[in-house]
Amino acid sequence: MLDIGWSELVLIGVVALIFVGPKDLPRMFHALGRVTSKARGMAREFQRAMDDAAKASGLDEVKKDLNGLQTGLKAATNPSSLGINALEDAARKFEKWDPKTVMRPGAAATATAAAAPAAGAAASVVTVGGTEIGPETKALADKRASEAAAARAKAHELQAKAAASASATFAARAKADAEAAAQKAAAESAAAPAPKPRAPRARKAAEPAPEAVAEAAKPAKKPPVRRKKSDA
Repeated sequence: MLDIGWSELVLIGVVALIFVGPKDLPRMFHALGRVTSKARGMAREFQRAMDDAAKASGLDEVKKDLNGLQTGLKAATNPSSLGINALEDAARKFEKWDPKTVMRPGAAATATAAAAPAAGAAASVVTVGGTEIGPETKALADKRASEAAAARAKAHELQAKAAASASATFAARAKADAEAAAQKAAAESAAAPAPKPRAPRARKAAEPAPEAVAEAAKPAKKPPVRRKKSDA
């Protein structure tokens, strides 16, 4: 896991034996093993919980559908499956075709001898690589070149159509998945019980007016004391 060989392990053991000591070394290795096993168990539990959450939320199925769509898109846009490679090879062969390799030496000499007396015919003769080519051969070469260009354009058109069709299929599938998820969420929210209305709180008793409270807090007035008149 950590790319450690036997020599590194022996060196680590010797260093641990020197610094830790032979008495505490087995306990240290035992504690290290327990910590490692506990960490692995926690990692397994975390991975299992993540997988369960993905399955519960439906992300696992969506991921599988997306992988299938991606595979189908690659297969649909593969040039070998559409025959585009064959068309490109044919166009490449047409471009590399050389008319002088088809002409025979006798035919070339006859064409040269026939073109010599006539000035008009000599003007129409074309020289390619030191070999004279007549108008028919030139027309055939032009025809082959035009066929190669048409085949190449057809191949590009087929590839563009295949890519557009695959993109439309992928978009329709993604839209359908999104609509299904939205309908599922709406159904779950509709099936959930409605919250109970809260009971109205009891109104507080009417508090006495502050003036009445102030009057009640004042001390009661004492009656005036009458003084007795002293006898003269």
